[in-house]
Amino acid sequence: MPRGKYGRSRRGVIVKGFRRGPWTQDSEIHFIKRDKVLFKMGFASYKDYLRSNLWASIRARVLSLYKKCGCCREFKPQCVHHHNYKPATMKGNSIKGLVALCNACHVAIEYKGHVKRQDEESITRAFVARINVG
Repeated sequence: MPRGKYGRSRRGVIVKGFRRGPWTQDSEIHFIKRDKVLFKMGFASYKDYLRSNLWASIRARVLSLYKKCGCCREFKPQCVHHHNYKPATMKGNSIKGLVALCNACHVAIEYKGHVKRQDEESITRAFVARINVG
């Protein structure tokens, strides 16, 4: 039987090269795929990627394209949000999956109260709701 997360024996399912066991929620799959892309790019974690010169240059390029927040269209953007974690987006070859946001919109999209949103669908719903309000 294959070894699972934390060394427990579990029967798992392979998701594009990553083992997905019964403890893995569907909402975590996009983070697993993101981490696989980052690993292939040579990064140990998403934090390492966000601290890299590559991300700094991508972020600067996206922020220079937006004069106003891509959500509320009121304030100057300070954050860049990933809509997707495709390799072209993560490498900076395509910025279609990125949007520049003000801090208030980025927090509203990423968090529900004090809890970080963990699934792509709720983040997308929060983004759309924020655009409709603004």
